[in-house]
Amino acid sequence: MNRVVNSLLVYTERFRGTMIAATNLSAAIDPAMWRRFGLQLEIGLPGEDERYAILARYIAPLGMDADTLEYLTEVTAGAPPSLLRQMMEGVKRDLILSPRLGRPTDAGAVFARVVASTRPAPEYDPPPLWDGTEHVLGKIDKLPWPPSLPTPLAPDPAGGRING
Repeated sequence: MNRVVNSLLVYTERFRGTMIAATNLSAAIDPAMWRRFGLQLEIGLPGEDERYAILARYIAPLGMDADTLEYLTEVTAGAPPSLLRQMMEGVKRDLILSPRLGRPTDAGAVFARVVASTRPAPEYDPPPLWDGTEHVLGKIDKLPWPPSLPTPLAPDPAGGRING
């Protein structure tokens, strides 16, 4: 390990450009390496407003009821953005495939399948959605569902497309 760190230090010292690095494991990086970077930014997990925006962004183009998004924001506390994206893309995929596969599309069933197929990384404490799934899924089942499909585009008399 010392040889690897020493090699990295030598290459870092020789490099004459701008170096940008990112890690999820800052405690595992040798302090000598940290000293080579003039600026260090720590980006924490998203807060409530950020999680809401991430969830809304990744459910698009489907529209999800604000109450459902608020509850999902609450039960995903402590989730990194990548997990939120995986979850919402999984929900969209499940909503498209489940009717064709004869599986139920109620909110509890969809989220049970998605939660079972996505996992937070081991270095994160599991958010409530992954920690207390049965209780959380029971409440999800009572929220407005399913997400609404986007408004179809109608042909424009001039030959273009406009929202209908």
